[in-house]
Amino acid sequence: MARPRYQPIEADRGKVEAMVAYGIPQEEIAATMGISHPTLRRYFEREIQTGTHKANAKIAESLYNAAIKGKGQPAVTAAIFWLKCRAGWKETAILQHQGKLEVQAKPDLSKLSVAELKALRVLLLKTRGEVVDAEFTAAAEPTKPNGQELAVIKLQQ
Repeated sequence: MARPRYQPIEADRGKVEAMVAYGIPQEEIAATMGISHPTLRRYFEREIQTGTHKANAKIAESLYNAAIKGKGQPAVTAAIFWLKCRAGWKETAILQHQGKLEVQAKPDLSKLSVAELKALRVLLLKTRGEVVDAEFTAAAEPTKPNGQELAVIKLQQ
């Protein structure tokens, strides 16, 4: 003889919604209710869908009220923990730098031609505010070994 068909009552709906809100896995909820997992999903689909959202909304409201009404630190800490774990909230850090930024990069200059190195030296001296006495013109070779054209660098002071 087959088992009688399960008929949920309103109190069962409240229990399932509460357990979903508390984060209890569906398999454990079904076992607690004395039904199978498929039966839980069939009869309590709405409670499964909305239980977590309702709990998150209550906690968010609690956090808001704690911030507005100045409730204790433990309540705020618990609310923040809940929202990070359950509602996907996260902390973001903004990194700001004050003062002089110095870059200690060591570029590979071995692939530059002599003319390019001279032009680079002139540019470096100019950025430091040093006066470059002589007129300097550096014309690059027509092509690099890989066939790419080099830019022509002309510096005059």
